[in-house]
Amino acid sequence: MFVSSLKNFIMKHKLLFTVFIALQFLVVSSVLFILSVFISNSIQHAAYDRGTRSFFLQCSVPYTIDLKDKIQTFSEEYSHTLDQMILNSDNAMQTDVVYPKTAHWIGGRGRYFSEKEFNDSKPLVILASQLQGNLTIGDFYEVNQVKMQIIGLDFSTTIVPFAYFPTNINIQNVRLTYTEKPTPEEEANILAWLNENFPNADIQQPAQRNYQAEQENILISGIAIIIMLFSVVNVAFLYQYVLKQRRKQIQAMQLCGASPGWCVGLFLAETLLLASAAYWLAALIGHLTFPLILNEAFYEMTYSLHFTHYLLFYGLYLLVVLLIFLRFIRRAIKIIRPVAKGETL
Repeated sequence: MFVSSLKNFIMKHKLLFTVFIALQFLVVSSVLFILSVFISNSIQHAAYDRGTRSFFLQCSVPYTIDLKDKIQTFSEEYSHTLDQMILNSDNAMQTDVVYPKTAHWIGGRGRYFSEKEFNDSKPLVILASQLQGNLTIGDFYEVNQVKMQIIGLDFSTTIVPFAYFPTNINIQNVRLTYTEKPTPEEEANILAWLNENFPNADIQQPAQRNYQAEQENILISGIAIIIMLFSVVNVAFLYQYVLKQRRKQIQAMQLCGASPGWCVGLFLAETLLLASAAYWLAALIGHLTFPLILNEAFYEMTYSLHFTHYLLFYGLYLLVVLLIFLRFIRRAIKIIRPVAKGETL
């Protein structure tokens, strides 16, 4: 009875049904688009922002005591602006010259150095898994003839405090990250220092912040919000109109023996069914088109919504539908009650 009732209504009001689905589609598409921009941007903004404050160089330079002293002097000179400095060797060993405000290590098991341990140069090590053998967290491992306690196990890199970074290896790459984007003068001084101490290195300078793209992001998201709000208002009025159009049909079902509760349940089920159809249609089309839009219009942003996101948003969407249109459900109950009391059509 539920399916046939909905089918009869759709056949009688094809245009109304088309407008109803189209408006809900616009609502869901706008919401998903805004959420995709927000989630994708939040995931990638950290990397984007870091890229505007970072120098990265690839090289093959012997790590000598002299170079170690120069790096130490450089880090002290720029300590007020230097957020992080990482050295990677050609034997998969890594060290931080400056303690990162947020530890960059995403490793495997264990933990990263505390700030006190780092500043006091405690003989601690995060060991690469390929060197683990029978060792585990809490055991000792010898690095550069120094016994160091294992506090973590990394997937591929051994991380040691700067004081214990071996001087008999080659530096493979260096990353310098600043708290703020360096001025042109600071950038020139840093480049001069890098070229002097890492000759023939391939140096990537900080990326230029794309203000135009960021403003376009805000504009596009703003348009999506306006479309969403406009569509929500129109869907609300459309719900009210649909309810009026179905009044006689609902009352006819009551005269045939349907209880008021069953009629209200029917109305709710149809509402959720149509909302679900509009949601998954918008999710499918959005999943196919949003990646292209984000990649082209949002400074090559990668689309980051997954199926779990869609399921979560689906549940929230149904909840919002019920809350927003609760007053129309109450109005449906008022429409149903007169016939329940024995009134005629």
